[in-house]
Amino acid sequence: MSGAPAPRPDDVARAQTGAPQWRTPFVGRAEELSTILQRAGGGGAVSVTGLGGSGKSRLAARAMSLLHTRGRVDTIVHVDLRGHDPELAPTSAHAVARAALEVVGVSVAEDHVAELRRLLETRPIGLLLDDAKDVAQVADLLPTTGRSVVLLTTRTRTDHPAVRHVPLGRMAADESRRLLEVVMRRERSADDTSAADRLVELGGGLPLALELLAARAAARPDWSLDDVAEQAARLRSSHHLEEPLRAAVASAYEAVQEPARELLRHLASQPCSSLDLDAVISMDPRRSRDIDGTVQALVTAHLVDLTPGPGGARVSVHDVVRAYVLGVAEHTDPPSRREAAIDRLCSHLVHRLWACSGEFMPFGLLTEETPEVLALRPPRLDLLSHEQAREWMAHNADTLIELVAACVERRPQVTVAATPVLAAWLHAHYRFADAVWLVDHAKRAALLWGNPRAVAEMAFARGTVLTWTANPRNSLEDLAEAEAAIQELADPQARQAVVASQSLCNRYAGELDTAVEQALEALALRPPGDPDRVNRWWTAISCLTLLGREEDARALEARIASEDVTADRSAEAFHRFYRAEDLLLQRRWLEAAQEAERGIAVLEDAGFDTIPGSAQAYGRVVLAAAWTHVGRGPDAERQLRESLLETRSAGDQQLELFVLTLHGEALLACDRPTEAVEVLQEGRRLALRLANPVGEADVLEVLARCQDLLGRASEARSCRAQAAELWSMMGSTRGVALGLTESCA
Repeated sequence: MSGAPAPRPDDVARAQTGAPQWRTPFVGRAEELSTILQRAGGGGAVSVTGLGGSGKSRLAARAMSLLHTRGRVDTIVHVDLRGHDPELAPTSAHAVARAALEVVGVSVAEDHVAELRRLLETRPIGLLLDDAKDVAQVADLLPTTGRSVVLLTTRTRTDHPAVRHVPLGRMAADESRRLLEVVMRRERSADDTSAADRLVELGGGLPLALELLAARAAARPDWSLDDVAEQAARLRSSHHLEEPLRAAVASAYEAVQEPARELLRHLASQPCSSLDLDAVISMDPRRSRDIDGTVQALVTAHLVDLTPGPGGARVSVHDVVRAYVLGVAEHTDPPSRREAAIDRLCSHLVHRLWACSGEFMPFGLLTEETPEVLALRPPRLDLLSHEQAREWMAHNADTLIELVAACVERRPQVTVAATPVLAAWLHAHYRFADAVWLVDHAKRAALLWGNPRAVAEMAFARGTVLTWTANPRNSLEDLAEAEAAIQELADPQARQAVVASQSLCNRYAGELDTAVEQALEALALRPPGDPDRVNRWWTAISCLTLLGREEDARALEARIASEDVTADRSAEAFHRFYRAEDLLLQRRWLEAAQEAERGIAVLEDAGFDTIPGSAQAYGRVVLAAAWTHVGRGPDAERQLRESLLETRSAGDQQLELFVLTLHGEALLACDRPTEAVEVLQEGRRLALRLANPVGEADVLEVLARCQDLLGRASEARSCRAQAAELWSMMGSTRGVALGLTESCA
């Protein structure tokens, strides 16, 4: 002992046998508990790391109790290391060893550390070391061999050769709900479900936060859970955290150096739930590429989560940490510095987004831009490769959606600059509902900004997206607004994009002659080889077929240039599927099936991940429609059932209407007319809601055949009469060609 430093007067550890107990039962952390038991099964040391309040102590105590119950350890010794005690200094390894030996009845005069290590190597003891400042605090105690198990809890992860780590992230949502119920001592009623879910969201998977919320609810039995959740949300929005939650986060924040704190304040101030490392770097005014160490310091302190993934690691800030750090930032950073960091992030993300625009056709139409928007869009030379663009968009699209929504009022130019590319990507990847949500926000941003060009572009984007998701009259209103703005701005070149979108809207609205004229006008305005020309060719051809002008349709089909079909693989696939649908209208079933299969082969050859999801979904539907008529009714019915779920998830209501009609037809082919009637009646309701007379007439024609099979002659006649009237109203002879008029008579 002569060479050892004199012990501090307050360096006294308190140890007890047995694991500590809590008033409420242990809930959740099933996966982490299993991992601890597995890693501790062979003996040695395991550290449980996580932010203060993540439930480390309870989890470690539960794991040690199970090891004792199962006979893996014969004694549990629990020691509080005081790593984060606000009043007392952390205990030394010497004090811990002396206290642990005392409670197991071993008395030695000196070198308590060596004696405890010897005991741990020869006897199956469970040593539970709670709240270490870091692993270094007790590194001298850790055995490298032997039968004992040491469970260590700490807020800071420090690598050590003798320690296996189990990090604690957010508690799963179902476990969080159960924890709320246990602490509140009541089961949720049906009326409480949404409020309880809101409390779970506010807790963010942090057990201490959840327990504080539940305790507040239990202490106020006259308050509804809605009241508790609303109060908690208001307190959180003002950056208020209850003790001891605030102290736990503050301790971790104060333990890191100022560069890490500054970065954390920037991360907490921006609106996105996660960022890749390039985006994190963009917020640093020094644009330091040596940011890994700073991020790692925050990860080590569990102030941010670093999640690996195929597109690279992503950094996220827990909501509770964000609330605390925002409160600190209000008193630490000048507002201009925080705003500048967000501006740099916006510039980086929008620049990167536009660098991906070579992968698909943006919903843009203006030949001139304002300086504010041009500053956010990169030069053409910055375009990423197709593979780079696909990968980056796949991992950052949701981040961009969050950014765009947050910028509507304070940075409308960011929303306007991002929307044409982002909306096009969402559309191409069959996320129509998200695209509608985005363009609604974007149009509002343009109006708030008051920039006429921005208003025109966002009206165009909204009208284009709504084509597939709403009444086409709504789309035509937006497109008319865009067209009027273009005329006022004397920008005739932008008219081609508007006319192209108007043609498809009018096709769905039953204005077939107008749709043909507009599609042909758009074709004349677009150069040969433009990928969009395939869409315009087939809009015009299908409308001519629906009008009963077969000769004109076939003549126009013969004019399709090969360079338009082969503009890219997506255009080639769409060409095959459009032609297959047109063959279905002509009742050339086998040829339709063959053409659809050729389209699927294009998808397979190109690789499904390189073709827009909308093309894949449409192709599967058209192929299934052909199967119905070539003896593969059950296969068609099964595929169309799957496609119905897919279209509803995407928000593609026009394709959903088409699928409902085809599904009814497939059920009819499978001799299931009663089910077919139910499906078709649902389809008709959707057709009426969408004001799509083409879709309604198709539904009625199939519904008439179902009613015939069920022996309901009058209902069948009524369906045919209504279908014939719709075709006549659209100026089509199709009702006559299908024999609907004669059947009614």
